[in-house]
Amino acid sequence: MDDRTKRRLLVGFATTLVSKAASTEIQLVQVPVLFHFWGETVFGVWLVLTGIPTYLSFSNIGFGSVAGNEMTMLMARKEQEAALSVFQSCWWLISLVLGVTVAAMSLALWLLPMGRLLNIETISEHDVSWALFWLGLAVLFGQLEQLLQSAYRCIARYSPMEIF
Repeated sequence: MDDRTKRRLLVGFATTLVSKAASTEIQLVQVPVLFHFWGETVFGVWLVLTGIPTYLSFSNIGFGSVAGNEMTMLMARKEQEAALSVFQSCWWLISLVLGVTVAAMSLALWLLPMGRLLNIETISEHDVSWALFWLGLAVLFGQLEQLLQSAYRCIARYSPMEIF
């Protein structure tokens, strides 16, 4: 294994380790802080609201992963134009799905009494709908993020630190 490959592996491992450690630390600090300032009732409502988009994020549509694998294989065969075509096609497909889903989600959140449906009385209907909208949007944009990460992987720029 050459020095460049060893360096890429080391930087990729370090970046992943720092990311996981930061995420863990945020989770360990976030719970007591939110519980202290919000109290158990509002914190419970927050857990219910964040649970819905989190559950949906587990049903990852997988376009970014599949496109990433295809782009990586194409780049390994030195077929850069084909890899770019896969990236662009998948970008537009995910963007279209995202747009339709955001429109449907917006309509549903506007028409349905989400607070009543979820039996949430602590915060207003308006706040429940907005919280679900923004949390849902974050999950949906995660699909585009996955495609972007796959694009970096296929050009052997796995880690953002690799640029430096």
